[in-house]
Amino acid sequence: MASTHLLPEWHPQQAILLTWPHADNCWQHKLNQIEPVYRELVSVISRTQAIVILVQDQIHQQHVSEYCVDAEQKRISFQICKTNHVWIRDYGPLSLTSNQQTQLIKFNFDGWGGKYQHQADNQVANQLCARLGQHPLLVSPLTLEGGSIDTNGAGILLTTTDCLLTHSRNPHISQSDWNQYFAEQFACQQTIWLEHGHIIGDDTDSHVDTLARFINPTTVCFSSCDATDTVQYPLLEPLAAELKDKLPTYIDCIPLPLPQPIYNQRGDRLAANYTNFLITNELVILPTFNDPADAIAIERIKACNPQREVIGVQATALLEESGVIHCASMQIAK
Repeated sequence: MASTHLLPEWHPQQAILLTWPHADNCWQHKLNQIEPVYRELVSVISRTQAIVILVQDQIHQQHVSEYCVDAEQKRISFQICKTNHVWIRDYGPLSLTSNQQTQLIKFNFDGWGGKYQHQADNQVANQLCARLGQHPLLVSPLTLEGGSIDTNGAGILLTTTDCLLTHSRNPHISQSDWNQYFAEQFACQQTIWLEHGHIIGDDTDSHVDTLARFINPTTVCFSSCDATDTVQYPLLEPLAAELKDKLPTYIDCIPLPLPQPIYNQRGDRLAANYTNFLITNELVILPTFNDPADAIAIERIKACNPQREVIGVQATALLEESGVIHCASMQIAK
C-alpha cells in the first residue's frame, strides 16, 4: 500500500497559485490583452478562497495590487519569484497526502521537453515551499508537468503516451516504470494511458488536461469534435471510444464540444478547449471564447458537478501563448 496519495483537484484547497503575466514571460506586446483575463480570474477566485500571486519584483507587485483593486484583497497574497512563463500548472508543486498530512512534490521542469526557456520556472516550487513553510516538500528527479496527469483520487490516473513517453523528458523511464511509480508514490493502481487525442495548437505533446479530466471520482469530461469535415475531427474522434474501452464501467464519460476554430494573427489555429477548467473549493471555472459552444459546455459541467457554481471566464487571450485556465493555475491542498 502506497504511503502517499496524489490528491484530486476537488480536495479542500488552501490556495490557488497564479503567475501574473509580465513583459519577460512572452507577453511583452500583449499585456493589455492578457491582464484583464487575470484580473477576472483573481476577482472570481478571491470571492471564496485565497490566492497567491507570483510577481517579478515589488514594482510588479504594486502594479498587480492596484490593477486588482476590485478583488477581495484580504484573500490575496504575493510572492516574488522570477518566472519564464505563466503556466504554473506545469512547474508548480503537486499536492499529496501522507497519514492525513498534506505534502507537496516538485518534479523537474524542462520547458516541455526542452522547447522553451525554463530555468526560473524550475526553481519556483522550491522557493514557494521554503517561504510558505506550511507543507513539507518532496523533490523528485523525474521530469513531469502537472498538466500531463489527472486523478480521480480513488486509484485511477489519466495520462497520455505522447507526453510522458517522449524521449526529450525521461528517456530512461518506460511505461511500466511510470505505472510502478504512480502505484507506489501516488496510490494510483490503474494508470490509463491515452494513445489518441490532440488539440491543434497545443505544444505540450498532448497534455491530458486538454483532452480528458476527472470532474468527480466517477465522471470524466473529454474534448469532442463533431465536425466530421475538419482537420480536428480525426485527431479527437478515437478518444471517446478509447476512454470507454480503458476506463472502468462505473466511470461516466461526458463530451465537451470544441468552440469554432480560433486563429492568431499569423493564421495559426489555437488550442481552444473546455476541458482545461479549474476546480476550486466552491467553483468550476471554465474557459469561454464568445462561442455558442460556451453555453453547452457550462451546462454539461453543471450537470455533473451540481455542488459547485460553474463560472465562465473569457479566455481567448490566454490562447495566444498556447494555454487556458487550468494551465495558468495550480491548487495547494489544505
